[in-house]
Amino acid sequence: MTSRLVWWSRWLAWLALLVGVGLVVLGVLNATTWAPKDEIVGSFRGEPGTPVVEAVPGMLRLAGPRATVVATGTDADAPVFLGIGRAADVEEYLGTVAATQVVGLREDQLITRSRDGDASLPDPAVADIWITKATGKGTATLSWTDQPGEWRLVSATDGKLTAPESVTFTWSGEKRVSGAPAVISLGVLFVVAGLVSLALLWVKAREEAELQ
Repeated sequence: MTSRLVWWSRWLAWLALLVGVGLVVLGVLNATTWAPKDEIVGSFRGEPGTPVVEAVPGMLRLAGPRATVVATGTDADAPVFLGIGRAADVEEYLGTVAATQVVGLREDQLITRSRDGDASLPDPAVADIWITKATGKGTATLSWTDQPGEWRLVSATDGKLTAPESVTFTWSGEKRVSGAPAVISLGVLFVVAGLVSLALLWVKAREEAELQ
């Protein structure tokens, strides 16, 4: 082999080795530090100023098929209500009441908008429209697994007091495909190719040296 060809062969072998190591490191980081989160959390805090906080259809499955919602008020003794019902039934129940609507998620913050309307509504705890509901003093937690159809969630107190000031959604169960195994496998192939090439070049160099 000419010296120029040997130089290029070694350069390509080392390049393959370095690229392989880089891909393996990248794959490991994608599988650990940069891995997709198993849970996505979004929340909002602040006095909503309305008797109801309403999550519009689609919010319950926004980032996964399972959602856990926690509502917390400022008064530890005040009633807190969470309920989920069919979108049309909940819309009819809410009527023209003023509401803080949860419409999206930006990073870890829920996006809300205000709707003007009436200052109160019938006590949600006694309404018969809910598929599932939860009540508590000061706080309430409700878990939901996605079902066919359109659903709305309502967070409130007794329909007259201001709605709980803090609402947190935690979504989970989303199947997230990671490219880490493929990246690591490709990196290993490059590493093996680089090492084999360097080994062959070393053997070839020894053979040529012995012939001289």
